[in-house]
Amino acid sequence: KAKIYILDLAALKLICRLDRVDILYSADSGSNRRNVVDQFVEDLRQSLVEANNQADNASLALELQVLEAALAVLVTKNFRQLALLTPVLDELITDTIAYPTEIKVGRLAALKKSIYAYNKGVIKMAGAIRELLSSNRDMADMYLGERRSEDDHEEVEFLLEAYLSDLNEIELESTGMVASIDDTMELIGLHLNSRRNSIIKLSLIMETLAVATGSCAVVGSIFGMNLLSGLENHPNAFFYVT
Repeated sequence: KAKIYILDLAALKLICRLDRVDILYSADSGSNRRNVVDQFVEDLRQSLVEANNQADNASLALELQVLEAALAVLVTKNFRQLALLTPVLDELITDTIAYPTEIKVGRLAALKKSIYAYNKGVIKMAGAIRELLSSNRDMADMYLGERRSEDDHEEVEFLLEAYLSDLNEIELESTGMVASIDDTMELIGLHLNSRRNSIIKLSLIMETLAVATGSCAVVGSIFGMNLLSGLENHPNAFFYVT
């Protein structure tokens, strides 16, 4: 009824009206968010220029162009992050398996925490889109310029489903990264358990030898207590005891 919609997805927050877009953005925001906002503005400007060169019935309404530009920027950003994380993760896993030091295991755990937080953000975005897709009325209301029936929302539905598919792919890849880290940590745990068992085995052998040596020392201690048994005067007693 207010002829607006509010979009709040990760680093991009905006209010779309019939004739303009208000970006909720502060000057002290991080560089990552500034890059997302700048890219969104540039993509939206390019989309509007292309729309002006087309026939009126061939271009999307402003509100749908805003939605498409926002989703495209966020999906592209997440795919780029995955492309940067993949080689780093592969190299770290290889080094950790080859040299399972405390520092490398700590780095692997920190990377897992980072990917897990990133994955949660992707899941939230996908959940927001699924929630919108579940309501025909909400999708029809995405057309701000006219009141449409609940069944008249094909453009919005196709647009949301396309980008939801991309987000699902990103979610699967990031989940696979977390699973790879878990497998690596489990492998390292098995390796350390094997080393621990070897140390326990060596310790058991040493203790067995100590008991055996101590048993022999008992004989020497008996003869070293200055107890008269008659054997201490035997000429070969020392040799036999030794």
